[in-house]
Amino acid sequence: MKSPPTHMQCWIRALIIVLLALPMRLAADTLLGTSSYNYTGGTQTYTAPATTQYIVIKAWGAGGGSGAYTMGGGGALVIATYNMSAGQQATVSVGGGGNGELTGGWPSGGSALGLGGAGGGGGTDVITPTGTVYAGAGGGGGNGGSWAGNGGGGGGPLGANGVSASAGYGATQTGGGTGGVGNENGAAGTSLNGGASGPNYGYVGGGGGGGYFGGGGGASGNYSTTGGGGGGGGSSIATGSPLNFSYSGGSGDAPGGTSDPSYPGNNIAAGGPLAVYTNGYNGYVVIMAYLRSGPPTFPSPPLTQNLSQGQAANFSIPATGNPLPTFGATGLPTGVTANSTTGLVTGNATVADTFNATLSATNSGGTATANQLWNVNPALFTETSYVSPTVVLNGSTVTLYREGSANFGIAWTQNTVWLPGGGSYVVGNFYAPNPLGSTVYTPAGGEGTYTWQFRMVDNFGNYQDQWITFTVYNSGATAPSSVQQTTLGSTFVGISWSGASATAGIGSYSIYRNGAYLASVSTSATSGNYTDNTASPSQTYTYTVVTVDIHGNDSAPSSGLVVNTDADLEVFSPLP
Repeated sequence: MKSPPTHMQCWIRALIIVLLALPMRLAADTLLGTSSYNYTGGTQTYTAPATTQYIVIKAWGAGGGSGAYTMGGGGALVIATYNMSAGQQATVSVGGGGNGELTGGWPSGGSALGLGGAGGGGGTDVITPTGTVYAGAGGGGGNGGSWAGNGGGGGGPLGANGVSASAGYGATQTGGGTGGVGNENGAAGTSLNGGASGPNYGYVGGGGGGGYFGGGGGASGNYSTTGGGGGGGGSSIATGSPLNFSYSGGSGDAPGGTSDPSYPGNNIAAGGPLAVYTNGYNGYVVIMAYLRSGPPTFPSPPLTQNLSQGQAANFSIPATGNPLPTFGATGLPTGVTANSTTGLVTGNATVADTFNATLSATNSGGTATANQLWNVNPALFTETSYVSPTVVLNGSTVTLYREGSANFGIAWTQNTVWLPGGGSYVVGNFYAPNPLGSTVYTPAGGEGTYTWQFRMVDNFGNYQDQWITFTVYNSGATAPSSVQQTTLGSTFVGISWSGASATAGIGSYSIYRNGAYLASVSTSATSGNYTDNTASPSQTYTYTVVTVDIHGNDSAPSSGLVVNTDADLEVFSPLP
């Protein structure tokens, strides 16, 4: 049978509790959220919120039930801190209170095997990716009358022993508690489960409480002895790699940690009170997620940024820290800036070049910097647009041919014609997938020089203009004012003319005989002459002359010149 702890052992245990309970987190650590869990009789799931770096678990084991006028033991409080990342999960099992009539609480409370004893409380556990917290539960009360046979409280490394000479013993971190010694011994606790009590009908002991190792069940007495012992409380522990660990054991019907700010009251984790066959109270779990304070850090070197000239930057400075840092950047591409509050880097890169930027993040813990390379590639255009024809008569049309290419693709083209007298006319904007092609345009500004502004815009908003001119004149050529006969024969007619004009310049003259085209004379002079050598004798002909300007525009015909050719000469044969 295990001896109860000495006074020195109790003092050392208390000192360990105080040292382990010292706070490990920095004052500026940020609480991201608190989740609480009550008994459900099954497992529950906790998911760490965004930016979580560690969690603090507060777990109370359940209380044991009360026997025949004996109290159940209260559950222990265990506090442990573990590293944990956002999105990781933990499994929570909240222990149920021991039943005032025999049955141990879920999932690990020991049972009483006869009337008069009560079940031990179920241990509470929280399983994280890096370790598990076990909160010991109180043992059940026995059937002893008076105060004898109270259940032991859930403890820390050592579960508390039950009360009475035949009590079960508390578990340690390495083994379950032994059963009580009496008329019929209680069972020893095992890994995770409290021991059952002795089975005698009268003066039955309580079941052991659950925990990392279960407490031993109380032994039964007999009708002539003092009451059977209460079951021992289960031990408490945090396995794996806790950053911090402390506990507060239960005692009597009182749970551990009732002064903790997270304790919800309402007798949570308490043992059954001094009454007949009263259930113990369920356990409870609180999990708090934290983000550590500290100077900003860049988790990895910022990647090189590649932009095209005119392209909008969309980058976020990747530094993190708690408190949240403010941001800065020097040496960014021309037109690009960083928002000091959000860390977003935005703006259009207007200059093609290579830029060596320095990013920074600052909070109360210090400043972190990182170098970053920005490559801004130039936008290249090839424009081969043209107008045809380049000189037209007022009222005629020209065709604007939209041709060219851009190394970042053509998103759309803008087409504006600037009129001779001022002002402009938007011919049209043409968008992908067909920004190129041709457009027929009728000049609307009268005579003069027109300028077509052809703008190509690439997919990043870069653009290049091409300026193309064409000329419009108001009138065409005028016919000669004087057409005269210069020579005449039976088979030829010579004519001349003068007084012709053309705004664009004279290119040639067209000669018509009796309304049919006869010949063309190329000259830029305002006068000219022509000899018709295809005439026939004794014929009447009407000749007209049409002035043709250099663009092929005809004037109206001149006044007609009527000519009668000579008769054919009679040829006589010589005398013999």
